[in-house]
Amino acid sequence: MIEFDNVTVHYQKLSKKHLVLDNVSLTIPENRNIAVFGTNNQDVSFLLKLITGSVSPQKGAVKTNQTFSWNVGLGNTLRPEMTVAQNVKFLARIYFKDSFRVAEVVYTIKQFTGMGKSFELPMRHLTPEMRSKLNRALVLFLGGQCLVLENMIANRKTAETEMFENLIKEKMEKEGCSILMTTPAINKVREFCNSGLVLHEGALSYFEDIAQAIEVFKEIKGKHK
Repeated sequence: MIEFDNVTVHYQKLSKKHLVLDNVSLTIPENRNIAVFGTNNQDVSFLLKLITGSVSPQKGAVKTNQTFSWNVGLGNTLRPEMTVAQNVKFLARIYFKDSFRVAEVVYTIKQFTGMGKSFELPMRHLTPEMRSKLNRALVLFLGGQCLVLENMIANRKTAETEMFENLIKEKMEKEGCSILMTTPAINKVREFCNSGLVLHEGALSYFEDIAQAIEVFKEIKGKHK
């Protein structure tokens, strides 16, 4: 369950306060696979950080009994001067307290990414392809009950993206994981999600039926052009 209790939140944009949520109260039930829609991508990304506890509201509270995976939107937590291995170990220690489990996760991520010696290079030396592989691995293996997929699933199909999607589905089916997802690919939303959140002009609406969420967002997007 995720509960918004009279939440107001903003961030600084061009030296001004930019409102994201204006006194929002709503409850999202457990075990829903949720797509998040909004006409402002930066606001949607900020909302994900708010839900997962990375940022706090100026007023009210966001409460949840769920744990969340690492999110690609938290990429600024990866230090460019540190090696990939050091970054992964640092993050693993946040998610897991047992030192054996930390070592196991670091090894698993190294094997999954197939980086080899590049795993010991500073982050700033990674190619975009390597960075994408690392992002997928962090979501899969620094996981909680809810996997946060911020623009990580799209229409572009490769062997790697297909494998990633299959692993997400496997975690949903075998481990009972839910997902919190953003993507411009509506067909992927229909494939992975059963409910939706629509963010617009400080208001946040929850739709139990993903088809209704899609239609409402399309209508808002049409007026926004």
